[in-house]
Amino acid sequence: MKYVCGFAQASTPEFENRVLLIKKERPDWQLGLWNGIGGKIETGEGIRKAMQRKFLEETGIETEVTDWQSFHYERFRSGDEVWFMHTQAVAFSEFEHVSIRSMRGELTDEQISHVKVSPYTGLPMLSDLFPMVYNLRYLLAMSHATLATLPAERPLEC
Repeated sequence: MKYVCGFAQASTPEFENRVLLIKKERPDWQLGLWNGIGGKIETGEGIRKAMQRKFLEETGIETEVTDWQSFHYERFRSGDEVWFMHTQAVAFSEFEHVSIRSMRGELTDEQISHVKVSPYTGLPMLSDLFPMVYNLRYLLAMSHATLATLPAERPLEC
């Protein structure tokens, strides 16, 4: 299977150093853990289009396909592939409406929240006490570092 997983990070002062995350209820190995927002890529769908669609389905917030940039790719022993993406282009005033559950609700019943992260590492504050999927520590740090880099010096798309 092919998947996308995205991190929308705030750049506006009122939401500075925040990232939108989802508390997973499925699959079982992610139960109760925080992760980026995303899901399966449909047949014939590009990674940016998939990320735009999944973000809208799970948060109710509209983005443009071009808002999303890939920053990392992983292939697992199972054969599953995941493209990790991020954006700073979301209108973060909309985050106020996404503090408990998805606005659309029919596609996810999982908790969604904007989480304060360290301005230095990109990791959630009190990350030792924050239950997250195993790779979120390095993915948030990678995303944070890439977004802090000038666009001309960022890595090419995956």
